[in-house]
Amino acid sequence: MPMPLASLVPAFALQVEDKPFFPHLANNPKNYGKEIFPTKEEYLANGMMPEKRAQFDKWFEQHKNDPKFGFLKGSATSDL
Repeated sequence: MPMPLASLVPAFALQVEDKPFFPHLANNPKNYGKEIFPTKEEYLANGMMPEKRAQFDKWFEQHKNDPKFGFLKGSATSDL
């Protein structure tokens, strides 16, 4: 059943915290152990389809100043 990773949580009714976007370019050893706030470029936003980009832009604006928004903050526990 091919599907985007973003569709797995709703498709299988998984009880995990939803992480709609991930800053793949920020996943770099130089950032390990640091609290950083990734840029739109680190989320590869320019490569998103228009509908997904609109969702991302809205999400990014809502979360960019949230202290819980820091890269990997909460990723580790929900990925276990």
